[in-house]
Amino acid sequence: MMRASIFSLFAICIAFGLAKEVVAKDEEGGNSITQEKQGSSQPEYEKSDIKLKFIRQQIPNASEAGAGTLEVFIWNFYAAYLYAPDGVFNRSQPHALRFDYLRAFNGEELAETFINQMRRHQKTDELRLAAWYNRLSEFVPDVDRGDSLMIVISPKDETAFYLQQRQDNQSNHGTIRRIGMIRGRVFARCFSDLWLGENVEHPGLRAQLLGHKP
Repeated sequence: MMRASIFSLFAICIAFGLAKEVVAKDEEGGNSITQEKQGSSQPEYEKSDIKLKFIRQQIPNASEAGAGTLEVFIWNFYAAYLYAPDGVFNRSQPHALRFDYLRAFNGEELAETFINQMRRHQKTDELRLAAWYNRLSEFVPDVDRGDSLMIVISPKDETAFYLQQRQDNQSNHGTIRRIGMIRGRVFARCFSDLWLGENVEHPGLRAQLLGHKP
C-alpha cells in the first residue's frame, strides 16, 4: 500500500517529470550572453536583470507580465516567469517563458512530460506529437537546481529554447545559449498552452503568470 501511495503521489506531479539529482550536460549552443564573473555573491536582482536583458534581445520592450512558483504538497519544482511586450500578454504576439529550477530533472523525462501534457489537452494528432517528442529529446537537457530554461515563443514562426546553467558552474559562468528550436505555429500554441491555456494543470500558477490578482 505504501509503495502504491508513493507512485500515486508522483503521478500527480507528471507535469514536472521525475526529480533526479543529475549533472547538467553540455549542449551545442548558438546565441549567447555571458555574465560578469562576480561569483555566487552576485545580488539576485542583478542575475534577473541579465536574463531580462537577454530576453529583450529576442523580444523588444519585453517586461515581466507575471511570475509564480510551482508547488505541490511539500515540494517546490520551479519558479516561472512570463515576459511579453510592455508586460502585456497577447497570444498572437511573441512572448517568453522562463523556468528557474529548484530541483534536478532528467531531460528526456521533461520532453516526455511536455508531450504527455499536450496529449492530455488533445491539442494535436499522434504523428505530430511523436515528431515533436523526437525533436525535443534531441536537445532538452538535464537540469540541475539553479539552472534556467528560457523559451521564446513566436506564434507565427518558431519556439526557441535557451539554457543558463547555475551560477557556480565554472565551465560557462552563467552563459545563456540556444540549445534548440522547433518551427511552426501549432507547436508554439500547444507549448504555450501548457501554462497559459484555459485547461491547464495548475490554474493558480497560470493566474500568477498572467498577472491576475487573487
